[in-house]
Amino acid sequence: MEKAYDMIHKDRILVYSLEAQRLKESEIDVVSKDFITLTQKLIGPRLQKEFVFLYGNYETFAFIMAEYFSTRYEDDEIRKSSVSEMMESDNPRT
Repeated sequence: MEKAYDMIHKDRILVYSLEAQRLKESEIDVVSKDFITLTQKLIGPRLQKEFVFLYGNYETFAFIMAEYFSTRYEDDEIRKSSVSEMMESDNPRT
């Protein structure tokens, strides 16, 4: 999941993070679904079946992946750093 998040972040989120912006809710939903799809492709069908078995059903497995994505997105250090830099540049110290 970490590799999938890094790939999605680089391709779809990084530009917004560097500009200290958040994605719209509708965009987050689309990117989250893309993350789940990419994660499934990276782990392959056999490992996916094992995770579905482990979590009981596909919906729970997808929920776990979506929560992982949401947590990583909310803790985006690049966006936090960009916001901090913007705040400092708006309030120069004298």
